[in-house]
Amino acid sequence: QGELVPPSLFIPLAEETGLIDRLSWIVLEQVCRLLSSDQVPQFQSVSINFSTQQFMSEEIIERITGCLNRYRLSPGRLKLEITERVLSEDMARMRTMMERLTALGLQFYLDDFGTGYSNLAGVLELPFACVKLDHSLISGYPDDERTSAMVDTMLDLFHAMDCQVVAEGV
Repeated sequence: QGELVPPSLFIPLAEETGLIDRLSWIVLEQVCRLLSSDQVPQFQSVSINFSTQQFMSEEIIERITGCLNRYRLSPGRLKLEITERVLSEDMARMRTMMERLTALGLQFYLDDFGTGYSNLAGVLELPFACVKLDHSLISGYPDDERTSAMVDTMLDLFHAMDCQVVAEGV
């Protein structure tokens, strides 16, 4: 009907109906096409959210590298975002896939940190270039003393681990 539908509504629906995998691959294709065009020369990179289903796919590496090759894109122009929920899956497989893709030049962002399991062990074990702190985690910053202490500590921790930090919703 021409109205914007927020991701918080359409993503769960796409997951329930089994369309998330197909939708996510379409997004990858369109982002690579956009980056290879002259339409947005100011974009150095674009982040794409990956679903659990995509990450567990046997063909993830071939599909990503195939898309990058088709559009003659450097892997550094694509950032792959995954949520904490993906970390609750097969951690050994996640590490293997992330290490293989990182070796190719892709970077991983941990999205919505603080909304789910807040798995610090996952951040330690996996090659994340960036951790994105969820808005709900930082909403009281800097006015609330406890929130400020927690956010400042997380910033120090992630920076010490050589991770960039993004505060969402600021």
